[in-house]
Amino acid sequence: MKKKMTEWADRVEGTIEALPEEMEYLLQNDLKSPEGLTIIDFKTALSQAVVERCDKETEELIADGHAILDEPVRYLKENPEHFVYLEAECFDRVGVDGVSLEMNDVFQTYGALLGLKLQKKFGPEIKQILAETLTNGEDSYELLFNGEDGLWDLNLTLNDMRGFSEEATLLEAYEMVYQFIFFLHFTIE
Repeated sequence: MKKKMTEWADRVEGTIEALPEEMEYLLQNDLKSPEGLTIIDFKTALSQAVVERCDKETEELIADGHAILDEPVRYLKENPEHFVYLEAECFDRVGVDGVSLEMNDVFQTYGALLGLKLQKKFGPEIKQILAETLTNGEDSYELLFNGEDGLWDLNLTLNDMRGFSEEATLLEAYEMVYQFIFFLHFTIE
């Protein structure tokens, strides 16, 4: 994460608009001065994000645009044939290309599916953090290293994240996933 954050801080001329976690990280690691930072909220951080609602079976695009993010998470239960895909720069900075949220048809739980850019050697640390942080321990996630892509395929059960509610908006669910992945990277680093 430090490499990505350093590249970001070096690349941006002038003031960086940062999420609170990012601001704290940049300051703690002397990557930017306080004068060069402005705090933004998660919705603002996603203003340039790719947001797509797709069919689970065919992966065909149903609709794109940010409006779906204002829907409650239960939208996924009411429309189990859909998933919502999001790709944003803030996720890229924590080593995630994109995140899909969907309803798990078998277990009737909400899931976040993503590819995590961390070296294979960090597997034990990742598993320990997931087991200790999620409320249902090892049953709260599926983690598999994909040697072809060099990514960890991670399937998180949102229901087992502290503070999760199906009444929260999809935006809030994505923010929860972002904060969790940020914490994961920060802890491993």
